[in-house]
Amino acid sequence: MTNSYVKPAIKKRVICRRCKYPQTVCICAFISEVKIPLQLTILQHPLESKHGKNTARLIPLCIENSEIFVGENQQDFVDVKTQVMAASQNTWVLYPHAFSQPLEEHSKHFQNVLPDRLIVIDATWRKTTKMWQLNPWLHALPSWHFNTLPDNQYRIRKSTLEHSLSSLEATAQALSILCDTDTQPLLTLFDAMQRQQERHIPNLGV
Repeated sequence: MTNSYVKPAIKKRVICRRCKYPQTVCICAFISEVKIPLQLTILQHPLESKHGKNTARLIPLCIENSEIFVGENQQDFVDVKTQVMAASQNTWVLYPHAFSQPLEEHSKHFQNVLPDRLIVIDATWRKTTKMWQLNPWLHALPSWHFNTLPDNQYRIRKSTLEHSLSSLEATAQALSILCDTDTQPLLTLFDAMQRQQERHIPNLGV
């Protein structure tokens, strides 16, 4: 006697070509352009690139002159390092440490001066610290932090730090201060991504 049971085929998720999310949680309807007068470079830890709740992936959807490089050490980022070390480059990095300066005081000390490039590190705080240590070329760049933080709006992912921002929120805050840019479209897209996932994926925020 033969077994006539046929295992049902598993339907493949259809991925949106533009936003790269499954079509059930597509966020294209919420994308609006944000123009900035500098290059935005995101150094993304490999684990973040695979995380479904990652926020940095949203940034290039709104900001054309932004780019994401995935890696951890300076060998991974050799192309970025080469560009940054060029004599014509004026690059700043958003990373808090003992010698970083508050970005809120930017206009006081650097009136009408903007960097050619702003670097943001996208990782958990522990891995961000490791990436900073593994990339000493970043240490030679002017570094900035925030004196005060806006309320964290990241509902679907928990942080071990009481005062923290997602990479998208930190980027939006930095661009708002630096360029006097309306970064609300970034935050609107961020909220839309969370609402879409909250509707379709149970037990988020754990």
